[in-house]
Amino acid sequence: MSFPIVLLSSLPCLCFIFPFALHSGMAVLKGSLIPSRITEAQNCHPLSHLLSLPFVFFLSLQPPSKRFKIAPSIPQWEVTPDFDPKSAVKPSVRWVKSDNSPVEMAQGMTADNLHISQVCIKAVLNGHALADVSTLAFQTQLLLLQVVSTATFPLESRFPKLRCMNSPPRFFIGLKTVLTYKSFFQPFKGRYKGENFDSALPPHKIFTNSVSCKPFARFISGTIMARLASGAISLWGQVGFVSPPHLVMPLTVEQSKPRLCNDNRFLNLWIKDTPFKLDSITALPRYVTPSSFQSVCDHKSGYDHVLLTPESRTFFSFEWGGWYFVINTIPFGWKSSAYIYHSIGLLTSHYFRSVLIPCLLYIDDHHTGEIQLPSKAPAYAGFSSTFKQSFAGASSAIFIVCYTLISLGYFIGLAKSILTPKQVVPYLGFFGGLCSSGLCTY
Repeated sequence: MSFPIVLLSSLPCLCFIFPFALHSGMAVLKGSLIPSRITEAQNCHPLSHLLSLPFVFFLSLQPPSKRFKIAPSIPQWEVTPDFDPKSAVKPSVRWVKSDNSPVEMAQGMTADNLHISQVCIKAVLNGHALADVSTLAFQTQLLLLQVVSTATFPLESRFPKLRCMNSPPRFFIGLKTVLTYKSFFQPFKGRYKGENFDSALPPHKIFTNSVSCKPFARFISGTIMARLASGAISLWGQVGFVSPPHLVMPLTVEQSKPRLCNDNRFLNLWIKDTPFKLDSITALPRYVTPSSFQSVCDHKSGYDHVLLTPESRTFFSFEWGGWYFVINTIPFGWKSSAYIYHSIGLLTSHYFRSVLIPCLLYIDDHHTGEIQLPSKAPAYAGFSSTFKQSFAGASSAIFIVCYTLISLGYFIGLAKSILTPKQVVPYLGFFGGLCSSGLCTY
């Protein structure tokens, strides 16, 4: 019969064998014969939910500095100065105008754009009024508690046409609540890095971070602190003092941005394929003419708008600087993240098109044209040129788009967005517009 063994040091040591019930966690013993230390091991072993077994452990008699704890090896380069995850402070949220100037309450503007009535929105959509983004308030910091509270209002009360779309119900759920991992898993049988697997769910596993993270150690520490403050991740506990989450996945860095990512290749072996189709820049000629005005809206921290259920988060965790963290939102590197986020965004695109605002969506990049209203609509009939009329139509369109996205809890990145319509705008890596011969990119 084999026994689970916890080895705390090399000899000299004392060996003890005790039969006792095993409980969840990892035993980390510190060299004492006091029964409470035995209880610590008893309450911490990961096999406790299975059975009671004799338990073998080695109790060190060496100085503490020479003891080896049961924990992954932490490379020294992960430990950066001033990295203290317990000290993360929730940032304050400011509301600004589209030009990044502070919102002045004296001007009649309010946070969450409560100063804009549904009567006003209806008038813009019907062509009885004009609008532009200068009257909107944008938040400067994404906080998940605010996203949840903002996005949980009944959609049909403010955007009734959202409920009229034929989108699958799970997409409505994505705008209003959280996602669970259960609907995305499938059994996996095969090999990964020389090890065989055959299970319905991935087994407990701890991976070390990629060495590509070494040059970006300070960037990673700063990113983690910011994400702790926003609520995108949570502190699980210190390595060696708590039982690790179910899966501890390695961190890696996309060096071109740079962007912190989770290497979820192991987890993705158990994830279903979810193919989907993205809008293409080749669709622009459908609604962009040589004299058209366009705008671009960037969804900042897009994946952080979709929360995971608490029981799902232990599959999305990582270690850094001697601490375990769990991810509260869909992460970069998970096989289903792009599908989930783009599918949720398509619901808003369907709504915009239903109110005669043409648009394209490429995951988190939103392109908008002019609202398609008759030229004789009351608000547009007085313009002396089609140039001014087109600009007004594009301004009203991006106003509706931004107002809707902000109301649904989206965080718009002003720095990457073009909210003042132009005839040539950058989109998907191209500067696009129409010339007499067709679509022109620069």
